[in-house]
Amino acid sequence: MLRALLPDLALLYGPDARETLAARLTLAESVATNDPEQAVALLEDLIPDLVRTRRRRSRLTRAARTALARERQRCW
Repeated sequence: MLRALLPDLALLYGPDARETLAARLTLAESVATNDPEQAVALLEDLIPDLVRTRRRRSRLTRAARTALARERQRCW
């Protein structure tokens, strides 16, 4: 359901808004339960956007990097 709402969030707040980026992180984390490889792909797409629009060390960026490391490890 969240995946379907992402385009609306991007229209409402903008694709680089914290709300949109946080929703993308939430989606990746929820997908990770059943498909860690897809979660890795979503996080790899998200992190450059976070670095570009947020500080490198922002809480959201750190959370995404932590999730990516965790999911990469699960894929091994």
